[in-house]
Amino acid sequence: MTDRIAWLITWNPHKWKWVDYADCLAESAAGRTVIRNWTCINRNVQLYERVYLEVLGQNTTRGIIASGKVRREPYCEMTWRGTLGYKIDVEFDTILQIEEALPQAKLKDLFPETCWSTQVSGIGIKPSQTGESLEQLWAEHISIIRPCKH
Repeated sequence: MTDRIAWLITWNPHKWKWVDYADCLAESAAGRTVIRNWTCINRNVQLYERVYLEVLGQNTTRGIIASGKVRREPYCEMTWRGTLGYKIDVEFDTILQIEEALPQAKLKDLFPETCWSTQVSGIGIKPSQTGESLEQLWAEHISIIRPCKH
C-alpha cells in the first residue's frame, strides 16, 4: 500500500451546469488532457496528487466519471454559488459520460471508509484506498468503457 492521498471532488449537474462538458468529453476521448478549476474545500491539497471526480444528484447516475492530478494548489476565487471559496486546478486525464460512471454502489461496497455521498467537494480519500486497489478498479473500468483499438 501507499501513503499518498487522493482527493474526491464532486459535481451535481442539477446544481451547476458544466458548460463545456461535451467539449471536455471529446478532448478526453481523443486522448488529450483537460485542465479545469474545481471547488475544493480542503486547503491541504498538494501539486500532482490524484483527483477523482464523482457525479452526484437525485435521479442521475452516481459514481466516478473523471480522474486527474492537481495542477494548482488551492486558491481563493468565486465559486459556482457566487461566494468566495477555494478552488484547485485539475488536469483531467480521463472524463467519461455520466452514464459510464464507476458506480457509487460499488465504491461504497469496496471502500466503505470513504463517504461517497458527500455534499462537499474536496474530501480526502484514505491512503489505504488510493493505492493499487482504487486506481486499479478505475483503470479496469476505463478499459471496459474505452477498450484499446489495435
